[in-house]
This record gives sequence, structure tokens and C-alpha cells, in this order.
Amino acid sequence: MDSSLALYFKSIGQYKLLNAEEELRLGKQMVEAESEFDRKEARDTLINSNLKLVVSVAKSFNNGNHNIPLEDLIAEGNLGLITAVDKYNYKLGYRFSTCAVPWIKQAIMKSIIDKSRMIRIPAHIIQKFNQYRDAIDELATQGNLNPTEEDIAEFMKLTVEDVQNIKQWKKNTASLETPIGDEEGNTLEDLCADPNDESPTEFVEKSFQKDFITQLLAELDPRTQAIFKLRYGLGTAEDPEEYSKEHTLEEIGDLLTPKITRERVRQIVAQQIARWKLLHGSKDIL
Repeated sequence: MDSSLALYFKSIGQYKLLNAEEELRLGKQMVEAESEFDRKEARDTLINSNLKLVVSVAKSFNNGNHNIPLEDLIAEGNLGLITAVDKYNYKLGYRFSTCAVPWIKQAIMKSIIDKSRMIRIPAHIIQKFNQYRDAIDELATQGNLNPTEEDIAEFMKLTVEDVQNIKQWKKNTASLETPIGDEEGNTLEDLCADPNDESPTEFVEKSFQKDFITQLLAELDPRTQAIFKLRYGLGTAEDPEEYSKEHTLEEIGDLLTPKITRERVRQIVAQQIARWKLLHGSKDIL
């Protein structure tokens, strides 16, 4: 092992792992402490206590499928950790690592794309690849199983020369399919972010909010459950298909048996949300 890495591992060994209560306390201190010193102390403690988590994640990417040294992966992962700390919302009540790991992975994956000498492809080219592939798939569903460059260009609203350039890029970038060796089996192409993707924090927060809402719904009577599922598209695999789509108040009233008025549906939803806020103190239940 490189001596600098060995020294680093030794230095971070002094920081103890935190339990759930300590994480929540530090998260609260970062937001609510009166002095800047106390807020900074909480932030630094949360960062330092999770440096070993970064090492663990970075090692999972240190597999020989790229030329990034482990120390560089750790450094990038640490930047992701800092982002996670700054995004941490202790009020959601989940373990910090749940939020941190996606940010750490995202930072490391971006580093692999940006620094690896195997492939350096601009993001807009990746987007064109995806549009090209989607065009071929869509033409196939329309019965055109062997589309010409002209067919693809017309579908994508591009010139034939543009399509030829995309094909040439794809020919020269077979390494897009190179696996990076993580547990999800991602390739380099999978790591190229979609600008419409949720951030790690948004994904985590939505997941936890959905679980929380599911628990709340389980406490309701069947009719009120149905109203909320129809209103917010909260149906499960066991529910009718229409429960997975959002409906207007009027549509919900017509779908219920017996039917009720639009105003009655609105009252039921408003009253139940008010009860939940009173019980759970949350302004963002739905």
C-alpha cells in the first residue's frame, strides 16, 4: 500500500462512527445552533466521522476498469460527502449514510468519466447516442426494422450528415460499454447523467416520503384510503390500475361507490391532511 494512503487511513481511524441519535443531533446543530462555531463543529464532526464510509465506497470502484488511483477516487468521494452533509435534512429521520452514499458514488462516477483516458465524450454526444437508439427502437415498433440513414434523420429531425456523425462516434466509442465493476453492473455509458435525473437527495427524500405516506394511509378507513390513492396516484400493485394515476376531485367522486360530490372529496382530503399535520408536525406531508 502507498505510504500516503496508509497514513491517511491511520489518520481517519481516530474518528468514531456515529449512531442514529448522534447523526440527528449533529444535523439539528448544523441548522439550529446559535453560534457559527457550533454549527461548523457539528458539520466537521459529521464529515470526519464518515470519511471511512467514503473509503469503503471508493474501494468498490478500484477494480482496474479505469486508470484512476484509489487516492483520487477517495478525494472525489470526499467532495461528494461534503455535498451530502450540506444537503442533509435531519428532520426526515433517516440515517445519514442513506443520503451520503448516493452523493459519494455520484462524485466518484463523475471523476471516472472526466479523468479516465479510456474515453472522453461530451455530454451532448451521449444525449445524441440515446436519441439515435430511441429512434431506431421507435421505427422498429412502426414496422421499419431496418431503417436507412434517411429514415433515422427524418425521424430525429436531423440531416443525414448528422446521423452519419453519430454513427461514426458510436463506432469509435465501443468503450462506452466498458463495465466499471460496481455492484450494480454499470457501464461508462450508464454513468453519463441525464440532466432530468433527480439528485441523490431528491431521490432519497421522495423515497422516504412515499414510505411515510404509505404508513399513514394504512391507518385510514378503506374509503379515505381510496380517495387519497386516487387523488395522488398512490396505488400499489394490489390496487386497480386507476389508483396509480392522479385524478381530479370530480373524477374521484364519480369513481367511489356510492358516489360523492366534488366538494365532499375536497373536504375529506383537507381534513385528513390537517389531522396528519397536527399529529406529525410536518408542513410537507402531501
